[in-house]
Amino acid sequence: MVEKQNDSIDSINVVMYSYRNKDAIKTLENLMKKWSGKIFLFVHWHDQYGPTRAKLLEDLINSYDMCNGAYVKVDWDNMDGAVEYKDRRLKATLGGRYHLTITPGTIVEQDWDLKLVEFVRNKNVIVSGNKQIKINKKDPFFIKKEFSDINDFTLTNFIDRNFIFGNVIMMKNSYLGNYNFPGWLKYYGEEEVLSLQYYKDSIDIYAAPDNIVKVEQYTTLEDFNYYLTFSKWHNYNKVISLFKYSHNDIVGNIDPQIIDNFSKFHNFDFKTLSELPFDGNDVQYKRTDSRFDQHNGSRFIKDLRKVD
Repeated sequence: MVEKQNDSIDSINVVMYSYRNKDAIKTLENLMKKWSGKIFLFVHWHDQYGPTRAKLLEDLINSYDMCNGAYVKVDWDNMDGAVEYKDRRLKATLGGRYHLTITPGTIVEQDWDLKLVEFVRNKNVIVSGNKQIKINKKDPFFIKKEFSDINDFTLTNFIDRNFIFGNVIMMKNSYLGNYNFPGWLKYYGEEEVLSLQYYKDSIDIYAAPDNIVKVEQYTTLEDFNYYLTFSKWHNYNKVISLFKYSHNDIVGNIDPQIIDNFSKFHNFDFKTLSELPFDGNDVQYKRTDSRFDQHNGSRFIKDLRKVD
């Protein structure tokens, strides 16, 4: 779909990825209801679900002016992770001054768009999440985040995947290796790597107060008790390698001093994390790249017998 916004006005590209979430459309309905209507919105919904729900987005977009949208159906058993979709989407974004990624269940308040644009305009800042964050060690392998309430925009220098807002050009100019978002990860490590990436580029991360956004913790995959078609641990050991040795074979090298300074800011030594004692990676197979699935069930039949 061709974006139709006017470049003379502010505009926001919105990206939502949902995995088997039957109520995902409610998040977009809230987003539009609480939107000022003064900033052009282009809404991309990447939906990993069974039935297609394009009509839900079409009806929502058609009920408002100053907006457009695109629905991307993802097969429910596709093995690509959500971070890869977000990375592709940002790379493909040509129009729009601002970029927002949001997850189902994250709620915004009235005029969220005006308040966010006002805060980030002409600054090297990202708005992410709605809590102050303290980092501790959960176990030998993972961090634990402790949240506390805030009353105003608060410097955290840590990403919350449920809500990320910033300037498009700034976000596209920030990368590790070939990635704007760490699409080489499928879940675990995304927030840590993206936080480090923005810290490397002197981009401050602020949490927003509750009068702009409310993030519910149930929006994260780890809180759902159902089967996932991809491994949440995919390439997580490469995250540990990046923090421990300032290098991995996907993104290359990073200045060790940046990692040290990042750790000092959070009062937590990320080098103390250990690699997982098992291979958590998915097999390198994509249905979309294989001709095998184009054949029908006859490939399994040696002899065909018929009884009249």
